[in-house]
Amino acid sequence: MRDVAAWGLAAVTMTAASAQSWVVRDAHSNPPALVTYDSHRSRGVMLHNVFLGNGSSTAVLVSEWDGIRWTPRPATGPGPTYVSGNGALVHSFTFDPIRRQSILLCGFNGAPEAWAWDGTSWTALPAMPFPFLRHGAAFDLATASLLVFADEGKLTWRFNGTTWSQLTFTGLDVGLQAGWFKTMAYDRVRGRTVMIGGNGTDVTYEWNGTAWTGGAPVGPLGIDPGQVAAIYDPQRGKVILPNLNGTSWEWNGSNWLPFATPAAPLGQSFFSRLFFYDEQRQHLAMYVRSTNSTWTQDPAAWVRRQRTVLSYATLFSADHPRGDVLAVEPEPSPFAAPLSTTLRRTASGWQELGNLGLPGREGAAQSDRDLLGVIYRFGGNTGAPNFTETNELRAFNGTAWSLVAAPNAPTPRAYSALAVDPIRQRLVSFGGGSQGGGGTLLNDTHEFDGTQWVQRSLTNAPSPRTFAAMCGSATLGRVFLFGGASASVIFPSLTDFWSYDGTNWTQLPQPPLGAPILGASLADFPAAGSIVLAVLTTGTGQPDTWSWNGTAWSALADAPVGHQGRALVAEPGLGSVYAPGSGALLTTNPSIAIPFGSGCASSLGAPSLRPFGRPWLGNASFAFDLTTALPGLTAGLVAFGSQPAVIPLPGGCTAWFAPEATQLVLANNGFGSVSLPVPPQPSLLGAQLLAQGVVLDAAVAQGFALSAAIGIVVGD
Repeated sequence: MRDVAAWGLAAVTMTAASAQSWVVRDAHSNPPALVTYDSHRSRGVMLHNVFLGNGSSTAVLVSEWDGIRWTPRPATGPGPTYVSGNGALVHSFTFDPIRRQSILLCGFNGAPEAWAWDGTSWTALPAMPFPFLRHGAAFDLATASLLVFADEGKLTWRFNGTTWSQLTFTGLDVGLQAGWFKTMAYDRVRGRTVMIGGNGTDVTYEWNGTAWTGGAPVGPLGIDPGQVAAIYDPQRGKVILPNLNGTSWEWNGSNWLPFATPAAPLGQSFFSRLFFYDEQRQHLAMYVRSTNSTWTQDPAAWVRRQRTVLSYATLFSADHPRGDVLAVEPEPSPFAAPLSTTLRRTASGWQELGNLGLPGREGAAQSDRDLLGVIYRFGGNTGAPNFTETNELRAFNGTAWSLVAAPNAPTPRAYSALAVDPIRQRLVSFGGGSQGGGGTLLNDTHEFDGTQWVQRSLTNAPSPRTFAAMCGSATLGRVFLFGGASASVIFPSLTDFWSYDGTNWTQLPQPPLGAPILGASLADFPAAGSIVLAVLTTGTGQPDTWSWNGTAWSALADAPVGHQGRALVAEPGLGSVYAPGSGALLTTNPSIAIPFGSGCASSLGAPSLRPFGRPWLGNASFAFDLTTALPGLTAGLVAFGSQPAVIPLPGGCTAWFAPEATQLVLANNGFGSVSLPVPPQPSLLGAQLLAQGVVLDAAVAQGFALSAAIGIVVGD
């Protein structure tokens, strides 16, 4: 038996020691499609797509909100593969408080699906009887079932967790009124499900358990109410429509009445906003897709809590001495010169610094920070109204951007490659194109030494191109360039690989790609003494992420793909590689949490201890969730230790380590959480901890029940 415990911790240690693993840390994939609130675990739950492998297949990523940040939740086993970006048309997502599951209904044109999410895994449910492409759903507490109204056939259905039943009713023809974008919520005070119709019909109905009644107009909202989520507000005891224009509306059973709310933080379309009411923290929460930000409402204003970066054109820089990543996100305008927003990555998301004097440029090139403390941005197209290439060089000193007087600058261009030579401390520029980046392609090499530009006369160089991927590597002592777009191809489909040592370009072996590509990114990987290449491939089954150690290529695990495609940047301080589009790190020190051993059951089943998030350095949201399996229980314990052991206990139970500390967990309806924030202290890297949940239960002979154990290793 001691070998079992030793094996459990060994699995943790071996996984932690495995080289070059991807660890998802932030929810930075495609914009979310659906959101609901898990009142059992006090978490917002968000669904969005992430592309896998070569980008031709998808999976549904689950992220959960704990009041601080969205945390990706790795799912075990099968689950839904896709949710529409316009989820209101073909999906619904709502929480079942009886069975403690978030229910996803997928109304595809093909086979309809139904899934339940419990915080750890998906469970397939009996599918909807028909592919309800346009439907509304809410959990009806009066009947302990999910109520669904489908536009197809103008039918009402009930799902009790195992069986679908079609309901009949008389009276108003709801289907003619409630069109697309209908929204539904359950009024807990009045015991009715409220449905607000779409397509500008402004009609409200209630389900009384037998029939739809009502038909009252919504009122002078000035919007299609079906495009705004109906939310039950337990503080007001009403179903509300939050409009964010300074006025929201509440339903009193016969009319919609306005009430004052904080004005909108910024002007977004109604399609751009996803709401849920955070019952534990007693405020309304909102995710804004157009700005990739999360807001909460206090009595006076909306407060932004977290910001993510999700623009295809965003450029990223490793800001090494400051220990973070800098992003510049363009704000294009078809009618005026574009602007740019500068952001800095923090533990709770991206901090928006503002414009900071940086004009927007399409196709600008951006470097990492050099040893003099400067991040450079070169060239790009001015956009409307002139659409002119520039050869401007701008520098960021940590506070503001400024225009650099740089004699002998390269000719104006867009979509060139830019990198810092970390050995020679020179800014290196290669190629690009004029006339929108697709006219005259260039293959000239220029260096900026902090005072002036110098064009290098070289005997060998890559062919003219745009969109090349380029990075510098202090470990390998070179600047590297991969691929790009040739004159006849608008996609970056070239696959040749080069190094530059300050004297000449040298062509190197390229990775054994088995299919054409549509883009690529390079980043330095100091912790592994290599650089990393990620490509967006057009073939199936071939590796898309590769490591070059100065001699040979090695295939790595496929990089998670997000809205940013294959963008990569070196992660300062950690020596890792960061994929901003998916919020993942490629690291040699992954943060992990692995269950091992077994638990022993209470009178209603075994308790479950699950990690929330990963124990990475600086993660203030890391926690353990304890599900007791005893609905009326109000408390439990989590025991902690450092050395594995096998300690037999009464009732066939086993403690998998000698407890060194315990933490009380206050439970609500059988669920509780204990916070274990990880300080940002490098000395903690590799630290190990064991945990096991304890529940008291007088109904079993030994008087208690245990969860399985969890071993964690603090990492990146």
